[in-house]
Amino acid sequence: MAYPLIALLVASLAVQASAAAPKPADGCITNFDPTVNYFPDQYQDEPFALPISQTVVETANDFTVQYGSYYKVVKNSYDDTTYVLYQCGAVKPPNFPAATTRFFEIPLKGFAVDSTVAVSFVQMLGVTNLLNETSSYSVAPCVQKLVADGAAQVFNESDGLFPGAVFTGMTFQKPVPKNYVSLDTSTDPGPLKRAEWIKYMALWFNAESRASEVYSDIETSYNCLKASAPKTTTPVVGWLGYYMDSWTVSGAPYKLQYVADAGGVSPAKAYLRAYNMTDPADKKAFQSLLATLDIVIDETYLMTGPSGYSIDAFAKNAGISVTDTATYKFLATPNVWSMYGRATGAPNYATDWFESAIAQPQVVLAELISIMHPGDVTVPEKYYFYNVAQLEMGAVVSAANCTTLNPTEVVNPIIPACSATIVPETPGTASAPASPPSVGPTPPSSPPPSSPPPSSPPPAPKAAASSGSLIGAGLAALVAAAVAALV
Repeated sequence: MAYPLIALLVASLAVQASAAAPKPADGCITNFDPTVNYFPDQYQDEPFALPISQTVVETANDFTVQYGSYYKVVKNSYDDTTYVLYQCGAVKPPNFPAATTRFFEIPLKGFAVDSTVAVSFVQMLGVTNLLNETSSYSVAPCVQKLVADGAAQVFNESDGLFPGAVFTGMTFQKPVPKNYVSLDTSTDPGPLKRAEWIKYMALWFNAESRASEVYSDIETSYNCLKASAPKTTTPVVGWLGYYMDSWTVSGAPYKLQYVADAGGVSPAKAYLRAYNMTDPADKKAFQSLLATLDIVIDETYLMTGPSGYSIDAFAKNAGISVTDTATYKFLATPNVWSMYGRATGAPNYATDWFESAIAQPQVVLAELISIMHPGDVTVPEKYYFYNVAQLEMGAVVSAANCTTLNPTEVVNPIIPACSATIVPETPGTASAPASPPSVGPTPPSSPPPSSPPPSSPPPAPKAAASSGSLIGAGLAALVAAAVAALV
């Protein structure tokens, strides 16, 4: 239905000439006036000189936002949910169907997260002081400290007690509660696309300017590192995970993009599947894949922690010998990297790969460049990967690692050193493809197992539904489109 969109456009047009109200000191409007613009450009994300100011969604596929005079309309196109966020002290906006719209009074005074993907966004937005409940798998030391000190609780979906907003990575509740906000970060297909969801989360806190600043720093750093990646060699890199007698070779677009941006290539597309190691043909096909790899990123979920995992365990699961360096180049180097570079201890052994790596792709890229081109690039500390083949061990972090006096203080993104010159794209030219060139012979065909296993406990990312942002459309074009939708 296009009526809410038309109402938004007309309301926005009506307040263009009205005076912008000062930003409320406590986030609430004291004397609400619907003719006043409570979201002037200076409080929005990178405003354009358009009749309707819109947040700038630069790369993310799965959300858009429009501003009214005292509310925001946020569309999550992945789960087809519309959120209307209205300023505290104002009235709930009319003309939005209650059955398909979730309403939130903003800025939030408290909230919960049910998964780790939101934690780094929370810290970088500077709203950790409002965090009431968090995932038991949180890795950030200062968030662990909040729980240890009783300042925050562990979120438990089954108790159903938390009444405020819940940012959820996934939920099994049907119907989904009205206070749940889908944070579908992992469904966007590219590293920067996933990181840009900080702008989405910021909308609930009126923190657009902070989110824009953080994302700009991350994007600039990422693109600089991408430009600096050596082009003289192109190692073949595979992302592999073992689970219950099966290996899965990941073809997730963001992982392939990481490899390409770091100056490497991925295996041929036909290799990117699951392999049942109890099937002789599958086992042979998997070992043929391994013979093409220069570097292995081992995504195996370590239920008892990384201390009991070794290159011998990897080789046993793969059905190969650690001494067969002539066949398997990654054993000669050696280059088998686990994703437990930073993790919690018992009992959860949660890895930071599922937390800050989503929010800070520039750090992931810097580490991958240093792994793929060790003679050209170094990083002072690795957060996400450690070399199993060299008997390294990742860092175990706990609340004791929170050394600041204020565990809720704002966290800035890590900016790795980079001196590359970024050459702007020529207008009208396409950017790099989402999937890099593949290499290697086509492997022997064999049927994949009927139920490909997960490489880690979180659910596999689902295909992203493209929506694109609303940037660049003038008011007349938007009104015309809305009216056309009614015909």
